Amino acid sequence: MSKFLSCSLLSLSLLAGFGSSYAGDTPLYQPTPDWVLMATPPEKIAASDDKLQAVVLDNQIRVQNGIVWNYGESAQRVTSADALNKMGSIVLKWWPDHGDLIIHGVDIIRDGHRIDVLAQGQKFTVLRREANLENLMLDGLLTATLAAEGLRVGDILDLRYSTTFSDATLQGNVSASAGLVVEPVRVGFGRVRALWQDSDAINWKLYLTGATPKESRMGDWHEISVMLPIAKQPDAAAGAPGRYYKPQAIELSSFADWKTVSKIMAPLYVTDGLIQPGGSLDQEVQKIAQSTNDKRQRAALALQLAQNKVRYFLKAMDGGNYVPQAPEQTWATRFGDCKAKSLLLLAVLHQLGVEAEPIIANLNNGDMIPARIPSVAAFNHVLVLAHIDGQDLYLDGTGLGSMPEDLNDVPHLYWVLPVSANGADLLKVPDQYPARPMIEFISTIDMRGGINLPAATKLKFTYRGPMAGMMNTNLNRLDKEGREKFLIGAIRQVPNFNGATSPEFEFDEAKATATITVDGVFQQNWSRSNNRYEFDPVGFTAPPPPDRSRAIWKDIPVFIPPTPFMSGRMVMLLPDKGKGISLDGDQQKQIELPGNRRYQYDVSIKDGVLDINFKLNHAGGEISAADLPDLRKKIAELARHPVKVRTSTDYPQPWAQVEKAKKEHLYDEVLRILGQSIQAKPDEAKRYLTRAAFLTIIFEREQALADMTKALTLQADKPTYLARAELYRELGQDDKAMADLHAALELDPVDDAAITSLSRLEALTYQFDSAITRMDAAIDNGGAQEAALVQSKAEILFFADKSNEAIESVNAAIEKWPRNASLYNMRCWLRGIANVDLDEGKNDCAHAIQLGDQIAAAALDSRAMIYYKQHNYTDAIADINAALEENPNQSGSLFMKAVVERELGKKAESAKAIAGARLLDPRVEQEYARYGVKW
Repeated sequence: MSKFLSCSLLSLSLLAGFGSSYAGDTPLYQPTPDWVLMATPPEKIAASDDKLQAVVLDNQIRVQNGIVWNYGESAQRVTSADALNKMGSIVLKWWPDHGDLIIHGVDIIRDGHRIDVLAQGQKFTVLRREANLENLMLDGLLTATLAAEGLRVGDILDLRYSTTFSDATLQGNVSASAGLVVEPVRVGFGRVRALWQDSDAINWKLYLTGATPKESRMGDWHEISVMLPIAKQPDAAAGAPGRYYKPQAIELSSFADWKTVSKIMAPLYVTDGLIQPGGSLDQEVQKIAQSTNDKRQRAALALQLAQNKVRYFLKAMDGGNYVPQAPEQTWATRFGDCKAKSLLLLAVLHQLGVEAEPIIANLNNGDMIPARIPSVAAFNHVLVLAHIDGQDLYLDGTGLGSMPEDLNDVPHLYWVLPVSANGADLLKVPDQYPARPMIEFISTIDMRGGINLPAATKLKFTYRGPMAGMMNTNLNRLDKEGREKFLIGAIRQVPNFNGATSPEFEFDEAKATATITVDGVFQQNWSRSNNRYEFDPVGFTAPPPPDRSRAIWKDIPVFIPPTPFMSGRMVMLLPDKGKGISLDGDQQKQIELPGNRRYQYDVSIKDGVLDINFKLNHAGGEISAADLPDLRKKIAELARHPVKVRTSTDYPQPWAQVEKAKKEHLYDEVLRILGQSIQAKPDEAKRYLTRAAFLTIIFEREQALADMTKALTLQADKPTYLARAELYRELGQDDKAMADLHAALELDPVDDAAITSLSRLEALTYQFDSAITRMDAAIDNGGAQEAALVQSKAEILFFADKSNEAIESVNAAIEKWPRNASLYNMRCWLRGIANVDLDEGKNDCAHAIQLGDQIAAAALDSRAMIYYKQHNYTDAIADINAALEENPNQSGSLFMKAVVERELGKKAESAKAIAGARLLDPRVEQEYARYGVKW
């Protein structure tokens, strides 16, 4: 139904400080009370261990007549300058409405001697401000600070203080807790001690394994104590439900049972007479009553009133930690926390004749409530449970944007406690799928320009309910630039989507929806195997269950957290009206996994349009350990027969579709989007680079060059120099290419890519000495790329007419790295282009393929060169075709295909291949002429 805003029903008892019946807003300075047992003096402990940081951690609690007195001593060693900065300013917090902050002593211990900080005239300063206003909280919590003057590294800061707490709302009952320290944390003297009288009837509970307190009594006083640290705890099972969490604390409570908690809270939510007849709030109620007689519709309108017309704000002062603000005041001020909103909602529902009751919950770990001792401290949120036509409706006034169709949605609270004058037991909250998606998106992707190329995309996201409201609130706080950044960030969950420009946002308050629409560029992600291109249009996966192999974990269930219900539709316009593209695998699938997870999709191709519809509805839930084998089977079933979009085996390569697409202006929209992105921020280099990358892909090299040049004027970096150098090389501007490579090396003198590219380009322009000297220096530096550098140098030696030396250098490298497949491929290649030891060269290529499949395409290409030199054109074309099947974008392989097909008399195939080779690399003929292969 909604995401909840945390509400301080009772966070008091879980903090360090508690209050008293004699409350004050300034700290008191008093001696340590007589009931406290003093810890071992810190100076005595420190004398035997000068490395110990936590010298003393002592926490003692006394409960008497509904008042909790919490005493603590903390003696910490200042071990570093960083620790000095943190410890030098002492910060203490307390609620003056509920009790006092009492300072007993602040001492600096140096070389075994005490320096009394308070005796030197220093006092705590109270900060007269609310620390949590930015979190919509006015909690009345005061902060007292003191800068310990003269504190040094090596000193021990010994602080002793108390806070006290009582609350008349609890009718004499108390709740308290104290944190525990667990190994491997070291403590010189650590203790938690609690004592109470028989009349207070305190229940207590420890959760940690092996934490057994010492119990004793003196007269009518009970005492328990635990020495710290507690022994290291067993490793927790990943993904365990919340009830398996073991808090590092001891809890105390005087509440007899959950019914007692329920009864004590009940008077706070009596609604009789809370709405003034004829008043403004009453008029709102009458409007609802007159608009419909349907109780469900009335409940929906009442919920919208509490959610949309009253903003959330916690006011926990003047006894407001438990006591809700009156509905008339909430309506007049138009703000309230979960208590105030719930009481307002209850009063309105009751006046409308809808049966409803308050319930209290824990937003952090509701699953653990039954394992805790009964106490108001187990809860931190209030909402309303309505009963209409036999259905239970969980209504949360702190939510946003709930609509009538959302009323049956159930929040993930696990356990709640109904608040009743007769008392109530804990109520299990059912797991239930939400009725409708909270997020919907629709995208239209224009792939007509070719597969595996950037495609113009229109994207629309619709958010419902609380997500919509929160998004609208956040955006209203931002300026234009901030809004654009926020909106683009919101749609980054779409993989491979970039280049987004000028997103538009629309909020519909009546429908509680927020819509983002944006144009951008989608990078297709087709893979290639078996001479086909393919991609998974859905990509449904489910993570494997966490490990339960250890004996201590084998019976622990797995909790699957809920995620927002999402649905989506992607419409993809296929190239050439879908000719040569089809579907394989399960085109429809609907499966439910344990843990309340539903996966559903439907994929079709019709009239050149690929239509993908899917839903992901993960309500969250628990899986017993016994059901984990079934979960694994279901996960395997989800992955079985995945739908694939596939091309035919004779489908043209992506680059082969470019020229036709340009003539049909199928890239105009991509260029418009990228141009608009640049116009929006013309001083951002990456936007020019994004367009340059696309222009490079569609072989508009001159235009790409202009964008890279502009980007370099804005931000000169190595990757851009390297990219522009390659464009210059392809365009035959070798001097400019070498200048860019020199510039890249000035930024990173040891960059292997720049060194290799510059040296190779020098060799191709007959500057052999410079090229070889640079490569020798790089090889001498060693490193992970040494073998690759040896190969690059070997080819340069070949260009310098030093074929024997080139092959000998690779021979030496193979002796050093005998399992390096690339080295065997390089020796095969060198023998082929040098036309020497051709049969041995073929053996080298075969060995390279045996050592590593990843080198197969290169090795096949190298062996094809040998077959060509041997005039064995049949085997040459077989290897070339196999290489192109592995990597169809190799200009060199395409050039060799053109040459060999010509020799075989296949003029059409040859012409097609040479056109592709020239398109991919305009310099390919010039380079292969150096290998002795001419067109």
